[in-house]
Amino acid sequence: MKKIILQLLLLIVLFAGTWAALSNIPFVKIFNLSEKVNIDEEALGDMIWKTIEETETIVKDKALNDTLQYLKNNLCAANQLPGDSIRLYVIENSDVNAFAVPNNRLVIYTGLIRKCKNAEELSAVMAHEIAHLQKKHVMKKLVKEAGIALIAAITGGSGSNEVVRQIIKMLSSSAYDRKLEEEADQTGAAYLCKSGIDPVHMANFFVRMSEKDDLPEVLDWISTHKDSKDRAAAILKQRKQLSCKNDFQFDAERWAKVQDAVK
Repeated sequence: MKKIILQLLLLIVLFAGTWAALSNIPFVKIFNLSEKVNIDEEALGDMIWKTIEETETIVKDKALNDTLQYLKNNLCAANQLPGDSIRLYVIENSDVNAFAVPNNRLVIYTGLIRKCKNAEELSAVMAHEIAHLQKKHVMKKLVKEAGIALIAAITGGSGSNEVVRQIIKMLSSSAYDRKLEEEADQTGAAYLCKSGIDPVHMANFFVRMSEKDDLPEVLDWISTHKDSKDRAAAILKQRKQLSCKNDFQFDAERWAKVQDAVK
């Protein structure tokens, strides 16, 4: 009887050890499983955007949108990015927030525009979010947090409206992991530099927002990152290594009109 019990215990130990070992093997990475799952980023982006259009107020002010398109195009042209494929939208919302959506959509809340002191700071936010798009961070974030199977199911038509709304919440209110945020910071700062804007404006915005105590309702673009000052310091360190033109000029009267449009 003792022999049988010992054998059972041995089998249990072996099973547990084998399971633990297998669970730590990155099969998805080794066998490229993520590439074998059909995730239609375009379809996912369209589904997400359809829900946003149905639940949010899209700002139609032509002058405001033309100005933001101008800032986006300045960044994209200087960095040889596909500006025409990056669609930018302004949403009426007091939260200080901006986020990227699959299939090259960029959303900026009016609350964030109000908190920018100048066009350079707004360009810094855009540069950061465009970097997320260009580096494919959006899909990496969704796959990591929601799972490949769920994302594939949504794009295959099996996802409910509530699931899509949860995906939107995930995109708009939670941070990317540290590595992806650092890459977006560095890439965005380089984008600014090439477009004639000093990356100090990105650092300034980070620090100022991290110190604000008067943002009670905020789904803050900065607030989910407790190390904002460290990120600002890293940007300033990178700035010393970059060769920036710093020749970007933006009309003060035009910026005043931007602020008037989001009051």
